[in-house]
Amino acid sequence: MLAGMHEETAFSGLDRVDAAWSGHRAALAARLTRPGDARLSEEQEALALGIAQRLFAALAASLPMASRDGAMWERWERSGVPSGEALAPILLDRAEEFRWRRIEQAPPPPNAAPLFAAMTSPAGDQPENVHSIDIEGEEIEGVAEVDDAYLKLCIADGARLSALGQPLVLPSELDPALRRSMLLDIAADDLASHGDGSQRAGQMALAIDALLAEAPAPTLDMAANGYFAALSAAGTVTEAAAIAIARHDWLAVIALLSAAHKCGFARMSATLIAADDADIGQLLAVLPVPIGAVGPLLDALADVSGRPAAIRGTPDMLPPHGTARTIAERAAQLRDRTP
Repeated sequence: MLAGMHEETAFSGLDRVDAAWSGHRAALAARLTRPGDARLSEEQEALALGIAQRLFAALAASLPMASRDGAMWERWERSGVPSGEALAPILLDRAEEFRWRRIEQAPPPPNAAPLFAAMTSPAGDQPENVHSIDIEGEEIEGVAEVDDAYLKLCIADGARLSALGQPLVLPSELDPALRRSMLLDIAADDLASHGDGSQRAGQMALAIDALLAEAPAPTLDMAANGYFAALSAAGTVTEAAAIAIARHDWLAVIALLSAAHKCGFARMSATLIAADDADIGQLLAVLPVPIGAVGPLLDALADVSGRPAAIRGTPDMLPPHGTARTIAERAAQLRDRTP
């Protein structure tokens, strides 16, 4: 009898212990079986969580909340952030962009040409060295439009920093479906914690519907597209991109690439950080930037700590199926393992 009671008590206790340790065991299993998998550094995790918290606070501030947003965020950190899987790529891209762009770069050479000096070059003249572009004093057609587009780009970029200079993901930058999902999660958590007094559910619904019906606020991606369009109209994308690289103006460089490749600004920044030199050359070919002008960008990216390692592919000479390809693929995986 005692033995049976002891076995029953021990069994239920083991279940509780297993549940308590399940996350730790899963993390250790991932470390043992996939030692080459990426792990966030403390800096990356802190940046990403800070961006998430500030985004959450901005969304919560737009709703008739009864909860303190800080208390709700603490609950979410303990129990899990709703829409976390959808948010993770956005947060990491923004965190990595911020990490790269805050690295102090060497000042540009003293003889670097003004940003739009290349607009005076004859049509089709592609200077090999951006510092040798002739500067003319006459008024240049299209400069006002380009200057205005660049100013809007700077303003939009500045709006993505908090008053303390910390990175933000603005609600307007979210996909509408994800923004709606987050607003609904915040409203539901608030109602679950403080009840539905005075028909607050209806008030929440009206507030969410009104927010989603508003015209989209200007975003950095819109400003990047406008900047690229202005330079394209002036026929000076290549020259401006080369000069921006020489000046370490990564705002302009990322904006031009993101617009040319039709992807988001932060995503393009993260793409550059993860790409190898050959991939970066292919990315810049769409502008196209002379190969001799790419050096400062490669040097700056090399300074970013914790860049993902490039993955080498299996040669295409192998047959598409069969044992030979399977062996080659496994051999490639073993070669890519970090000792």
